[in-house]
Order: sequence, then structure tokens, then C-alpha cells
Amino acid sequence: MAAGLEDSNAKVLEMAYATTEEGHRIYVRPTDPRALGLIANKGRIIRGSLELWRVALGLHEWCTMIDIGVNYGEMLVGVEIPAEAELIGFEPNTSLHKVLRKTLDARGITIDLRSQAVADRSGTARFAVDRTWSGTSSLHDERHDGSARWQVREVEVTTLDEVLGGSGRSFCVKVDVEGFEREVVDGAARSLEDTKHWALMLEIEHMDRGYLAELARTRGVFVKEKDSTALRRVPSDRVAVEVLLDDPALHRQDCLVLSPTLAAEQR
Repeated sequence: MAAGLEDSNAKVLEMAYATTEEGHRIYVRPTDPRALGLIANKGRIIRGSLELWRVALGLHEWCTMIDIGVNYGEMLVGVEIPAEAELIGFEPNTSLHKVLRKTLDARGITIDLRSQAVADRSGTARFAVDRTWSGTSSLHDERHDGSARWQVREVEVTTLDEVLGGSGRSFCVKVDVEGFEREVVDGAARSLEDTKHWALMLEIEHMDRGYLAELARTRGVFVKEKDSTALRRVPSDRVAVEVLLDDPALHRQDCLVLSPTLAAEQR
């Protein structure tokens, strides 16, 4: 009886899915509230994020595409991935891997899926899985209060420099790491200097505005207008950053950081 119930529960988990506007299925774990959000919103939590990702992918013919924080794979299902591009995904929450692979297999997407976290150093670190909303799982820090909400485990950590290996091949990276964006950028320093064409999509909703201004002083940083594909450059002064991001006409969840070559092409 117990075995039969276990099999039944497994089938329920495998059958739960969100259907995108394009008709693609995103398989989910229905015990995860974020999964229910995907089902209710046709496979999207924040529409503007997917739109910005599409803009990033259209800036160049990328050799390597990397999704850091794949979660259920909605940012991969919702775009066209060139057949010749190498695709790497990082998702330390391995409880999502089974449904994620089912989703990507159904879409015909081949991925090198890794359970590592990405930061500014290699080694191991503690990773906190959020039992109440899988999308806020992240490397462990003072925010994680030891409550039952968090399941803390040890994970391997790598850097983008290690992943890219100094190849000089163009790369486009989506970064969703819940506050550890600086570490990911720092861990890509060599690749950002040695590669002509690259783009990073970083979540900035909760990013310190001082760091965003600092990033804009040394890099080309852009946000997208909500109703078009037009990009606006982020200024390098903190006060000016605050003013810019007060504009409701902009998508303020994420930004693009572009290589000097690609930044110069933006007008």
C-alpha cells in the first residue's frame, strides 16, 4: 500500500506543469508555491525579465549561453536557443533537476546541467534551499535564520572564469543568485577583460544602488524600457541611479551588463 501511494505521488509530481503562451510545458513540483505561480501565469513570474533575456540573446551570435539559477527552466523554454550554441545551466537545488530535465527534453533543449553554485571562488559552500519559494534559494548568509523554511546543504562552488576557461568565445549569462551578483561578476573578471563579446543579465531589484553605480562606472550597464526593446544606459552616480530606477516606464527587475564592444553599439 505504501509503495502504491509513493508511486501515485511520483506520478502527480511528474504530471504537474505550466503551459506557456507558446504552448510549451514547464514541469514543476506542485508542493512549491513558485510552481503554482508559474502555472497561474502561463510559465512566467516576471514578464519583463524574459523579454530582457530575449534582448540579450539577440545582441550577438553567442557561442556559449549560461543560465545561473535555472530553477524550472522558464528562461530557457521561453527563448530560441541556437543549435550550435553551448548551453550550461547551474541549479544547486537538485530536487528540481528531474522535472527540469523533463521540461528541457520535451522542448528539445540539450543542456550541461550542473549542481554547483557560482560565485567568486571555487571550493565548497553552504547553500540554503527555500522550502516556501524555490526561487529564493541561494548561498547561505545572515539572512538565513535557521528556521524550518531553509534546508541547508553543502555544495560545490565554481566561477565563471573556471567555466569559460579563457577560451575567448562569446558568452551570454543570465544571473539569478538572490543577492550574490557581485560575487558572480568578480568571479568572471578575467573573462570580462579577455573576451570581445559578452553580456550578463543581473537581477537588480534588491541590489545595492551603490554597487550598481560602481558597476556602471567601469562597465556598460543598461535597463530596458517596458514597452519596447530599447535600452537606457545606467549612470555611474548613485543619486542618478535612484532617479533612473524611479521611472515606471522601465523594467527595474534586471539589467544588462555589456562588453565595451556591445555597449558601444547601443544608442
